[in-house]
Amino acid sequence: MGYEAAIVLTSLSLVLALMIFTRIAPATIMMGGLTLIMVSPVRSDDGWRIGVLSAEKALAGFSNTGLFTVGILFVVVCGLRTTGAVDWIASAILGRPTTLRRGLLRLITPVAALSAFLNNTPVVAMMIPAVQDWSRRLGIAGSRLLMPLSYAAILGGTCTIIGTSTNLVVQGLVIATPGLDPLGFFEIAAIGVPTAIVGVLFVTTAGRWLLPDRSPPLARTEETREYALEMLVDPASPLIGQDLERAGLRHLPGAFLAEIQRDGGVLPAVAPTERIVAGDRSLFVGAVDSVADLLRIRGLVPAPEQLFKLDAPRPERRILEAVVA
Repeated sequence: MGYEAAIVLTSLSLVLALMIFTRIAPATIMMGGLTLIMVSPVRSDDGWRIGVLSAEKALAGFSNTGLFTVGILFVVVCGLRTTGAVDWIASAILGRPTTLRRGLLRLITPVAALSAFLNNTPVVAMMIPAVQDWSRRLGIAGSRLLMPLSYAAILGGTCTIIGTSTNLVVQGLVIATPGLDPLGFFEIAAIGVPTAIVGVLFVTTAGRWLLPDRSPPLARTEETREYALEMLVDPASPLIGQDLERAGLRHLPGAFLAEIQRDGGVLPAVAPTERIVAGDRSLFVGAVDSVADLLRIRGLVPAPEQLFKLDAPRPERRILEAVVA
């Protein structure tokens, strides 16, 4: 083994050890390993020189077209989250299956299809909050859904040239190699599509026995403290005119719609068919973690003044909290 190979293997070993046994940011570790390869002294025929790789070759990856493509896809995914497309996917596509197998099939199929046309890394980052929220709604441990989410994105990414970062890197190398034609968009689909189909069938059938059931500690406790939060329906809200069931306000994880204040009156025990009106003040009661879920709903904004307090203008209301040691 040559001297240069020893430096590279040593650098890779240090990078792996630091990533496994320390909490240093992976980006910092990788840049440190790259710097070590660039500044290590190497013996050549002309004597000693600095760096196994020149700065031009070591930093060539930052100008790879695949890197910019992944970055652009992150922007696209961010737009999908901002416009509420993720919430629509969670409610319209994922639905409310009754069994784990149906839930896996509803999750894996659209994610694999989406990952074929968007890079799998931003797809997973986009879907994680929706899947976590979905798992709480269904009462299924997130550990049984998040791993299939990752596999679905990987399988879908093997169907097109932009599906995974690896495909984009290979495409960049092919373009940079004289005499080779660029890969077509669906050129790898002949292998990727059958593989994705087999993978989806395996996960949906064998996942029942292979996927771990690890519920978070908070979900196993019966002493979760509950709080009240008032949300207003914005005048430009897309929820106006929808009933509570269709708007997704009846099955929120960890939160319950207790009442609606409208035109000076109160609607207690609101029916699922009740229509949403602009200016409605909705009172939600639930765990503190449910606040983040409420804030993600488009068209609902926190009330500027929370009337549901001990000094509320309605004297018949009181909220009490007792702790028994």
